[in-house]
Amino acid sequence: MRKYAFIMHPLSIDEVCTFEPKAADKPERLVEKMLEWMPPFVIANRKGLVSPHDEVEGMLICLPLLPQQILGLPADLVLEKLTLAGRLAEENGAMIVGLGAFTSVVGNRGKKVAARLNIPVTTGSSFTAFSAIEALKMAGEKMKIDTKDATALIVGATGSIGGACAELLAPQVKKIILAGRQVSAPLERLAEKIGPNAVVTDDTAGALSEAQLILSATNAVGPVIEVDKLLPGSVVCDVARPRDVANRVSSRKDVLVIEGGVIRLPGRPEITTDYRVDLGMPDFLTFACEAETILLTLENKPESFSLGRNMPVEKVREIAAIGDKHTFELAGLRNFGKDISRADIRRVRRTARFKRLSKKLKSSSKNGWRRAKARAGTRRSA
Repeated sequence: MRKYAFIMHPLSIDEVCTFEPKAADKPERLVEKMLEWMPPFVIANRKGLVSPHDEVEGMLICLPLLPQQILGLPADLVLEKLTLAGRLAEENGAMIVGLGAFTSVVGNRGKKVAARLNIPVTTGSSFTAFSAIEALKMAGEKMKIDTKDATALIVGATGSIGGACAELLAPQVKKIILAGRQVSAPLERLAEKIGPNAVVTDDTAGALSEAQLILSATNAVGPVIEVDKLLPGSVVCDVARPRDVANRVSSRKDVLVIEGGVIRLPGRPEITTDYRVDLGMPDFLTFACEAETILLTLENKPESFSLGRNMPVEKVREIAAIGDKHTFELAGLRNFGKDISRADIRRVRRTARFKRLSKKLKSSSKNGWRRAKARAGTRRSA
């Protein structure tokens, strides 16, 4: 049976404790040093992946580094450790290896890792971009947002996923705003490629106040969405790992926040592990980056599919077609690991309507007071 490997890493000290309980009472700096010394290891196996056309299995390999270490340690050190994880995949018979979360940004978006291994590598960005846009559109429809008349915002538009999402979404909306840390040449080239309905900005907070559909796909360690700037009734789709959208955004009861890129797997998937690892979702769900790796294995297509900063839209459509063939489905709408129900969406819509009405009444009252004051001033002058 063909086998794939998927490299992941802990996102927090709490996740480190699932495979190293002694880390719980240690200073964070000591835990980070311990992780630097620890070699990659197989943390779990996934079986029961059966599509109408084939069956495969996979292994989940832990790269024991936190996000801040992957971004902050010397690049060569991180690349060498990631290469060791890839070689572990080779030794265990994997035909392809996928890069999850922050491992996908190492070594020119996976290119340097692929050059060091004897098996192909993919970041999963193509299927992630496709599923993120599908989730955003689904959420927009449920929130009664007219997509073709909406303003969309892509935060992190110069990234591989953000750029592909912008190209996919732009023809379907009235206006699309491409946000980056600065208005760079790549950002302007992307806008020119998309067409006249695309604009660029480095003012993400300002753009949030005019967009109904927001997709966030940055490589930031912390959250980048400012909760108070969001429009009532808007949708925020977060495809980053770690999450760009802080938990406090969910305190906005008038905004729908969803995870992007969560896929329902075919067959009867089962994860087995000797650790207390919790992937944050049932065994039959996974993120699109791993799903792409599984799809390439099911299709017997051992190639480095999604690598580098530029993600051609043609590849996104190709992997989407392969996903359809093997009955991979978008896993509905989810928020921070939980399903979003119809009742949840109705509550968000109702709260958004109330907030918009309150704002309108407040504005009308304020304007009426100003007009009355102006009239009184005119009478006094007379």
